[in-house]
Amino acid sequence: MTKIQVSLHDGTIITTEVESYNAEEMESKMNDPKLLAIRVGNAVINKNVIKLIVPVIAAE
Repeated sequence: MTKIQVSLHDGTIITTEVESYNAEEMESKMNDPKLLAIRVGNAVINKNVIKLIVPVIAAE
């Protein structure tokens, strides 16, 4: 599992986990005009409010 942080335009940060993180897949979903919301882990988010999606890298 990969931990993901989703930052929204209002300053909210959502942390969730996904099986695997693929930036190209997320980009494709974000740019698909047919989709209003996308699923990121266990969260469904209106893609218009998303500012940034990044994997969380654990400090070693």
